[in-house]
Amino acid sequence: MLWTSDFRGKTVVVTGASSGIGRETALAFGAVGSRVALLARRRAALESVARDISRHGGEALVLPTDVTASRAVRAAFRAAHAAFGRLDVVVNNAGVLIPAPVTELRAADLRTMLRTASRRSAATARRSSRSSASPRRCAWRSTARRYTSRW
Repeated sequence: MLWTSDFRGKTVVVTGASSGIGRETALAFGAVGSRVALLARRRAALESVARDISRHGGEALVLPTDVTASRAVRAAFRAAHAAFGRLDVVVNNAGVLIPAPVTELRAADLRTMLRTASRRSAATARRSSRSSASPRRCAWRSTARRYTSRW
């Protein structure tokens, strides 16, 4: 039995689901039969991901959300919980990337990237622990620690 069968029928929230790693993560969970709540700022991109998930037999919920805004995250988690009944896994992936060599980044650009990573991490962590069927059983994964622990 593949490890992916463990996620069939589970509800997965993916932040940053509109592109890159978040998109691919959402598609992978959808392909194994998870119900996927898609969070990111760009509705059109999320709808494209949802169509791809549906095309492969999965179920997706589009929730345009700015994950740096606590109220928006709260509303998105409530909507996901209302639609799917429980939350089992949260993949906290949202972030901002300004594609430039670090020597060319302005201080404001660097602050934006770090602020997005740290704020989305905090807001999503709070919501995931309150919204899961059993807070001790909701798996949560974030990449923010890599970016904020030494700053």
